[in-house]
Amino acid sequence: MTQKQMIDMVQRHHPELNSTEVRIYLQDASDKFCKETRILQGYANFDTVADQRYYNLNDLDGDDSTADQYRFIDVERVEFSGFQIDRLTSPPQKRSDA
Repeated sequence: MTQKQMIDMVQRHHPELNSTEVRIYLQDASDKFCKETRILQGYANFDTVADQRYYNLNDLDGDDSTADQYRFIDVERVEFSGFQIDRLTSPPQKRSDA
């Protein structure tokens, strides 16, 4: 179904909406669907820093002009040097000698 066909279908039931409003509603519905179903999946690669344990995932998004486009929803797995890292079940303990 093309976008024009979707707009026509919505306007048949809601003739008071113009095509721009319908496009906005369709985009919002698409965003909500993708977020709830996790249909879009991607990955992020970044360099690690010695003696740094935590990283802010939002800093990985690149420049601010695309930040809203690439928000992390969920982290499925973490790999480091070809090894999959087990998911933590509790916060890590800080070593006393560190």
